[in-house]
Amino acid sequence: MLREIVRQTEAYLLGRCSTQELEGWLIANLDMILRSGDAWAIKLANELDADLMELGEGLMSEDEFNGKLKEMRLAKVE
Repeated sequence: MLREIVRQTEAYLLGRCSTQELEGWLIANLDMILRSGDAWAIKLANELDADLMELGEGLMSEDEFNGKLKEMRLAKVE
């Protein structure tokens, strides 16, 4: 599941999907991620969900969101 999350965030960062599509993917797959038992994937999904909520509420700019995605992706995959 971790690789799928990374693929989706990379697609977003490369402009291949919108914020709404990324959020839709996360919502559609959240139960499967949580049931996977993959601690890194669960942590990353929770962080992504929280950041998407902050972005949607205007508490975070899109540039800040993109920066956090890049940081999360690098920290979790390496």
